[in-house]
Amino acid sequence: MKDLLRHGIYLRSLPTAGLPTNYSPAAGIRTRAAQLQAFLGGLQACASCSLASPGLLKLLVVNRADWRALTSYPYGFPVLRTRRAVTSMIAAADYPSRMLRSFDDILLFSGQTGRYPPGRVPEFLDLLIGQRWGYAFLGLLGVRTRIRWFDEILATHLFRLSLRDYAGHSYWRRCLAWSRVFTAERGDYPPPWTFVPPKSRTDIVAAVRLHGMLIWGVSVLLDHRGWELFGEVERVLATRKQVGLEDTLVALEPGFAELLESLS
Repeated sequence: MKDLLRHGIYLRSLPTAGLPTNYSPAAGIRTRAAQLQAFLGGLQACASCSLASPGLLKLLVVNRADWRALTSYPYGFPVLRTRRAVTSMIAAADYPSRMLRSFDDILLFSGQTGRYPPGRVPEFLDLLIGQRWGYAFLGLLGVRTRIRWFDEILATHLFRLSLRDYAGHSYWRRCLAWSRVFTAERGDYPPPWTFVPPKSRTDIVAAVRLHGMLIWGVSVLLDHRGWELFGEVERVLATRKQVGLEDTLVALEPGFAELLESLS
């Protein structure tokens, strides 16, 4: 909280419930913060049943003004920030209408190909907060490899397993339906090895499409793998230096190479 005060920000706190959560003191944001806390806290509880409990992760649900004080990235797409061994997930209190309209062409094309969205776009954007939670959780576990494309795939695999255990296979299938909408039109995805938080609305659209591809690809090519994959990666990291690490990791599972090829 002291770090937030240095930015001139005062956030209220929710009861912990497993995931420390702060939110901007404005109308309606407490409810959204509680919903995201329940969602991410549920994912984290499921992951912690199979993996060692990580370090401290916090959730900040903020309005546009507080967002601008915390980060220079555009409002809407979740951002991770680490300060003094504490990782914070910064999530938007809402999604701007201009940002949502950026997806209109994608929705039109997907509808023309018979891929209809199972709900409203904010639902999928909220699911992507779960995928970014997976990336944060990997860092707290100490199994990030510093190979960006591999870490994005591993984070998506963690999200898949956690969402399946938390909400059931039916909700994961709903997530897959969303991923098919955003991957109906093949196009210019940012290569996963260069992914950084989006810096514009155009970047946000590209990032959402990329993560749709990751969700679909992980479901198809890593469906046979479970929680044991993280232990395998951890053992590789304990014995190998960065030189040659990528080849060793790819050799763990043929699906990794297939996924990378599909995204290249």
